[in-house]
Amino acid sequence: MYKVDLIENETVLKSKELKDYEQAIERVNELMGDLVGDRKIIVYSKKGVKWIKFGEWKLQD
Repeated sequence: MYKVDLIENETVLKSKELKDYEQAIERVNELMGDLVGDRKIIVYSKKGVKWIKFGEWKLQD
C-alpha cells in the first residue's frame, strides 16, 4: 500500500492511497504539473500500521 500527498507549507492539498508501486508512480506523474512554489510530492509506503516516507519530489531552486 502506498500514499501520495501533494503538500504546500505543511498543508496536505491532495492525498491518495494506492495499492501498488506502479499506481503510486502514475499518481506522482499526474501531480508533477501541480509542483509550483513550495509544493512537494511525498510518497509513503505502509509498513504494518505505520506510513514510512518512501520518496519526495520538489522543484529545485
